[in-house]
Amino acid sequence: MKRTFLSRRTLLRGMLGSSAVCVGLPLLEAMVNGSGTALAEGGPLPVRLITWFFGNGVILNRWIPGGRVAPVVGPNYPLPPLLTPLAGVREYVSPVTGFDNKCEMTITHHEGMTLFNGYTFKYTGGLSSKAGGPTIDQVAAHYLGALTSKPSLQLGISRKLSVMDGGTTMHNLSHKGPNEPLPPEYNPRKVYQDLFGSFVPPESPAKPSRLGVLSAVRGDIDALKNRLGAADKVRLEAHLEGVSELEKKINALAPLCEAPPETTETNTPVNGVEPLTAANEAMSDLVAYAFACDITRIVSILHTGGAAETVYTEVGQTFGHHYSSHDFYTSVAGGQYSESGSGLDKVHSGVRYLMGHFGYLLNRLKATPDAVAGSGNLLDNSAILVGSDCAEGHDHGIKDQAVLVAGGGGGRLVHPGIHVRQVGRNTSDIALTVLQAVLPTITSIGAGAPGSSTPVAELKAPA
Repeated sequence: MKRTFLSRRTLLRGMLGSSAVCVGLPLLEAMVNGSGTALAEGGPLPVRLITWFFGNGVILNRWIPGGRVAPVVGPNYPLPPLLTPLAGVREYVSPVTGFDNKCEMTITHHEGMTLFNGYTFKYTGGLSSKAGGPTIDQVAAHYLGALTSKPSLQLGISRKLSVMDGGTTMHNLSHKGPNEPLPPEYNPRKVYQDLFGSFVPPESPAKPSRLGVLSAVRGDIDALKNRLGAADKVRLEAHLEGVSELEKKINALAPLCEAPPETTETNTPVNGVEPLTAANEAMSDLVAYAFACDITRIVSILHTGGAAETVYTEVGQTFGHHYSSHDFYTSVAGGQYSESGSGLDKVHSGVRYLMGHFGYLLNRLKATPDAVAGSGNLLDNSAILVGSDCAEGHDHGIKDQAVLVAGGGGGRLVHPGIHVRQVGRNTSDIALTVLQAVLPTITSIGAGAPGSSTPVAELKAPA
């Protein structure tokens, strides 16, 4: 029987009211070559890249496996208290500690963002700056963006950005260059529409929209089924069922998810409390579907902004996390680290809460089979860099900056994960290692003191 070949960019199309809509497809057997090693059109099988940011640092003694005094390195590291929410995906997580951010200027928090690009920021006065160069997600997008319908996605969860910090560095995780920040989108519905259709919901929150994209493209679905083999039909049905469930989840979000303007950071009775868990889960689901459909391979997620005053009300907090992060300290007493301050428990519960949100994303990717690769899951074929804007918020330090590497990197990152601790080494070495999992031909990132051409060998899978 003659084999049917489909373009990887095949879309299901239809009309929803007066608006044209389209739905991406998962990778089908008809879209890959006979051996399954490349797309039928000749493109490489993808390894996805995610950068994931949270503001205000951690408690290092509770972040480093084994603690600061007696860290435990290697593959069998104990999960430290702040990382226990990642227990279900620990085999994919590598804490990388002891590394120092080599940014050549410091104005509090801004310098920590150098982790994601390897460039010293460009100072613009006061507590204001802009990125010194492209972030690693945009380096990847430069080479890989043309292979997908969306070169990259920029997502955000909490809108409560710092009002004390100006410029673009602290409010955007992704930058094409010093004058080209890529603002995150905070509204899951808008992201959904951008990925899967063109439906615009009504403005009134009293009349919630109901996304009916699948019914709009039913004609294209039926025509496509007639061209597919049995295995592809099963895969297509599973994909469409997942899209239907995602529509229901997006529509269940409270109107508040789309109401506040991006620039607000106050928690007023008008705006209410941010639905951080609901928004995080919806965005994480969207990332998984975007990857599964190969709509994009590159995502940046600004979960909470640098120095941001996000309030973690879902774990009983009433003050902004930035405030709490300044109200604790660590000290050496008799050779042992001690911690104190009224903000200590709030920082502890806040960072664990954030790691729970990151864990949801990892579990979502792990639970999604990777039809592109033909085996494994999306987490196997993703390379993820996680970091904050400082080591600990109370002193804005960038020595021993909090960094995680996650995912299998398409077989290029070490698995199961390990704890790597190398005191004083450049954090940009970590970012370069993650980028090389996606683009093996890249040899360096950044410039000057924070630039790197030396990836972390321990994080790479054995040849």
